[in-house]
Amino acid sequence: TWGDVDLAGGTLHVRQQLQRLDGRLRRCDLKTPQSRRTLLLPPTLLALLVAHRERQRKERRLARARWREPIADLVFTTTIGTPLQ
Repeated sequence: TWGDVDLAGGTLHVRQQLQRLDGRLRRCDLKTPQSRRTLLLPPTLLALLVAHRERQRKERRLARARWREPIADLVFTTTIGTPLQ
């Protein structure tokens, strides 16, 4: 999620996963405690994420009422806010 991306600090916190359970996508804990980690993001990736976030905000404004965010704050979504599958 965007909450796990620290653009100022240049890190990504891996804290959870998205799983399909009972036919629905849900945020879940990671399988093992060792899966939790903080990754350093290279400057080129940070620049791409900043541009992507602005593009996603624009898509949200353009979609208006069609924007559906069943799982809030995802970094990668369709143009109407639903999770990529």
